[in-house]
Amino acid sequence: MNTYHRHDSGSIRFVIYLDGSRTFFGFPEAPLKASKVYLRELEDLFMDIEMKHPSGSQLEEKTWQTLRKLEKSNKRVHQKLMKYGLVDQRKALGLKEAFESYIDLRSSEGWAPRTTNNWHQTKTRVLQGFDPDMQISSITRSSMAIHFGDLRKKYAENTLIKDVKNVKQLWRHFFDEKDIPVNEMWKLAFKRKQSRASNNSGKEFIQPERFREALNTIKPLQEKTLLAYYRWMGARQNDAKGDFWEDVNWTKKAVNRFCCKKKEKIGWCPIPYEYFPLLKSWYEQVVLEQGKAEGPLFPWLRESASSNQSAHFISCLKRNKIQVWPKFFMSLRSSRSIEVRRLPNGRYLEAKWIGHTAEISDLHYDAVIDNDFDLVVNSAKSKQDEA
Repeated sequence: MNTYHRHDSGSIRFVIYLDGSRTFFGFPEAPLKASKVYLRELEDLFMDIEMKHPSGSQLEEKTWQTLRKLEKSNKRVHQKLMKYGLVDQRKALGLKEAFESYIDLRSSEGWAPRTTNNWHQTKTRVLQGFDPDMQISSITRSSMAIHFGDLRKKYAENTLIKDVKNVKQLWRHFFDEKDIPVNEMWKLAFKRKQSRASNNSGKEFIQPERFREALNTIKPLQEKTLLAYYRWMGARQNDAKGDFWEDVNWTKKAVNRFCCKKKEKIGWCPIPYEYFPLLKSWYEQVVLEQGKAEGPLFPWLRESASSNQSAHFISCLKRNKIQVWPKFFMSLRSSRSIEVRRLPNGRYLEAKWIGHTAEISDLHYDAVIDNDFDLVVNSAKSKQDEA
């Protein structure tokens, strides 16, 4: 490695030989004269690159530290190093290879099949805008942002928000592993264009009276109790697959509920007074038929596909001329969320008992309902009567 001073242009060139070819990298002279430490770091950087190329040996730790400084101080030189593939000596990761190796790693550590599938879908969408063999170290944040802007024309915003999260997670992993010198995606963002109101579009608040009318059309006690479970416990369609009779505390009147999304229990959730008698009746029937109640609360959930269960409930309602609400299970869950949010400290309780974060609940599970109007109007009327 050689260093040349060009006094006519006030610059310093670092010259290295790669595969027998002479390659130089120029820097303004003044900053290097002002900092002998930085000059020495650059000399060590180019010397290390020249020595390790093309053997594929790992660069020194201090080389990676200098590369990170260089990315901020001299982007032109940094991009030139990226172009030659010199800053990716540890592992020349192509985009497709990076996704697949990370997915394989996490799957072996216990990722759920659903999560693995979601990551493969993210990979497919990202690869629509980049060559599969393109090194991830050469992909800039701006090019990725432009690509997601193009994807917006074909995919829902919620889908792309998850994709952006996955991309940032992927880059962070390989940066932490020092397979890439700079995490270009750490500031990658995707701005939502839809209003907050649109997040609640399509769902309805199912008034208790309307729900009871629909519930009365379901005759088998197990299925009736299950449908009520969705409304009064605020459960997702598959949450109850992880709930067992052993999770019910009759004295405390609570269920240690399961979250199918997180694959874990969310903790003790109170059994609403509207639901307790129905669950107790189902328990007594199980004890009468089997001698004791143990195992899944609702075995029927495991006997057919989710789509068949949904079709069963909807057909029962239609057969009895009950108007079916849109987003069948989601509306039941959000209805309970809306009610819990109106309790004292409801925002916190909703997060604990329904299983959202408070931020997600603010975005998706809040709405104005008829009861809000009644509370204000009736309160005002009462005060007028008293006067």
